[in-house]
Amino acid sequence: MSELKTALATKYKSGLVSFLQANPGCFDELLQLALSDDMDYAFGAAWAITLIMEKNDSRLRDCVAKMIRILPHRKDGHRRALLMILRNMEIPEASEGELFDFCVSIWETTSLAPALRSCAFQNILRIAEKYPDLQHEIQFLTEEKYLETLTKGVRHSVRLMMKEYDIQQ
Repeated sequence: MSELKTALATKYKSGLVSFLQANPGCFDELLQLALSDDMDYAFGAAWAITLIMEKNDSRLRDCVAKMIRILPHRKDGHRRALLMILRNMEIPEASEGELFDFCVSIWETTSLAPALRSCAFQNILRIAEKYPDLQHEIQFLTEEKYLETLTKGVRHSVRLMMKEYDIQQ
């Protein structure tokens, strides 16, 4: 087992961040694990990236389209971590539609975890901000039937996002 896998399996947040900062050479392996379907490490690796990445991180730019392509084939926790990465990255125009459609399908599936749906909604809003024609669809997506299954805290966060993006309900 590599040092990185050991760190992912045994360290808590602060220890993992310290390990990754002290071992920047592990980033490529971390990224490969995050993109993999390795059930033991993929989610943890993606989550670890969210802890150390910069906005539009240059180390991730070449992988954005691949992250979007693999989203439908990952489990919910892994999807959420990948969506957290993607919300901090510039999305290539050629991939925006695919990400938008996937995030809408997550958002509309009210039985999914509120935290996953919230991450999807954040990505929806980021893309819709660039395309004013999507405003009507966004208003449809903020109907009460999509909000009522959210936890109180997530519902509050979503309403703050709606206010920030000037979306009327």
